[in-house]
This record gives sequence, C-alpha cells and structure tokens, in this order.
Amino acid sequence: MRESSRPTLPVPRRERAARRDIAWRHDPLQTLALVHGRHAVDLCARRFRSDVVDVAFLEHQSGGALI
Repeated sequence: MRESSRPTLPVPRRERAARRDIAWRHDPLQTLALVHGRHAVDLCARRFRSDVVDVAFLEHQSGGALI
C-alpha cells in the first residue's frame, strides 16, 4: 500500500507576493499577462509601443487597472 501524500498547505500571502515580484523582475510582460490577461498586454504594446515595460511597471506598482 502506498503512503498517502501529505496535504498541501496554502501559500501565505507574503510568499505569493514575493514569488510574483521575482517573476516580475524576470519577465514583466509575462507577469502582466498572468495578472491582467494576454489581451491587456497586447493593448498596452499597441498603445505604448517602446514604453510598454515602463507603463506596465507603473501599473504594476500602483496596483491599478492596466487600461
């Protein structure tokens, strides 16, 4: 008989935020896509072109809606 797997504990809010910040530094547009959806990233890229990362960073820091 196999051992039962241990139940997984929920990830604390601070740890989730830390993981998100690490992912953000690694690839801001991918993180933006995960948080706001791919469509938001496409709109942002179209509207702001080369400034997309700066705009995305400001939106991420402010916690506001992207567009």
